[in-house]
Amino acid sequence: TFNGWYSDPELTEKVEGIPEGRTGFVRAYASWTPLSGGSVIINFIGPNENFTVPNKIEKHYADGERYSIDIPLITGYTPDREKVEGTMRTSDIVITVTYFANEHEIKVKTGQTDLETPEGWTKESDGVFSRTFSYASEIILPELSREGYTFRWSPDVPDSMPDNDLEFEAIWTETTTG
Repeated sequence: TFNGWYSDPELTEKVEGIPEGRTGFVRAYASWTPLSGGSVIINFIGPNENFTVPNKIEKHYADGERYSIDIPLITGYTPDREKVEGTMRTSDIVITVTYFANEHEIKVKTGQTDLETPEGWTKESDGVFSRTFSYASEIILPELSREGYTFRWSPDVPDSMPDNDLEFEAIWTETTTG
């Protein structure tokens, strides 16, 4: 913080002004008080292009002051820490918080006990498979076929993964010929 101008290097005689009519060189010394403490600066990184990064947080604290800053919660994502805490020192503290997409399980019940495990899926039991999907990722369920039948998934499959586990069942309908 600027404290003013002084006429001596020891900063004991404050200059209140320059007399009117004065000409020539005037030597003055600036007095400064260093700011104590610093800022806590929190930057954010997301996991993918679908993630909207929060604005950086910057807060000033006095030297020795305790700080505790809550990290913003964002649906579908988990930060690598919930809070930034510590004691301020005399220089800035820069912290990067990384968000990770939440992962959830999709379970499919195919109704086919002789079905091979689809690629990328885990067999839970005969005809039941599971797979982990990240929040907001595209959902692609196994393609099924059975002679003489058509099928659909129930309930309807959303385009992208919500922030919860899902379960789908294959509904088989016998095709009629005639």
